[in-house]
Amino acid sequence: MVEHLTCNHEVFGSIPKVGFFKGFSQFFAKDKVNNKRGYNMKKFFLAFFSAVFFISALYSQSSSEILGELFVDENNGFSMYIPIGWEEGNLGSINIVMGPIDNGFSPNMTFGIEVGEYSGSLTEYIDAVIQVVSTIYTNLKIAEKRSFSTNSSLRGETAVIQGSVNNMTIRQKLYCFRSKDGSSIMVITGTAVAEHSERYDAVFDACVKTFSWSK
Repeated sequence: MVEHLTCNHEVFGSIPKVGFFKGFSQFFAKDKVNNKRGYNMKKFFLAFFSAVFFISALYSQSSSEILGELFVDENNGFSMYIPIGWEEGNLGSINIVMGPIDNGFSPNMTFGIEVGEYSGSLTEYIDAVIQVVSTIYTNLKIAEKRSFSTNSSLRGETAVIQGSVNNMTIRQKLYCFRSKDGSSIMVITGTAVAEHSERYDAVFDACVKTFSWSK
């Protein structure tokens, strides 16, 4: 059974009630970064990353790269196998699974869904995600961008970014998928220290290959 962790909001403070990926479908509008929603989104990401970094220092257990429990979100109709020994938790409405501490940081994967039709390509969407995240990192670099397919033949886009946050070099792998009915977009984000990037890239790929979305 996957253990469940809930963030202590008394510790983390009030996280702005802005959906994790709310507003990306309008992000391409002129001067969007400078308007109120863009400002609130930046505040949310800062709060989100602070919470993730704080949690990452709290939990430690034996590690393994073998896929273990099946993570299921019945409300949103998706499932994915996660590495054995990783724990399930949440940051408000954001699902998160976390692994053993590595160099002071717990690798993790998050799931963000934006509900609403989006007419652009997934490439444009993931570019918008990167543009928002770029306001959090320093020395951000895009290491890779390409198409990605799951074992269930769900096609999407993936990108790898790397940069510094809180004097720590972090590498993230983003996976972007559109729901079958076109009503939602899912972004799965794998985050780890950059020192062991090749190992975690392989783990994240193996997990997301098992991702299935019934909607």
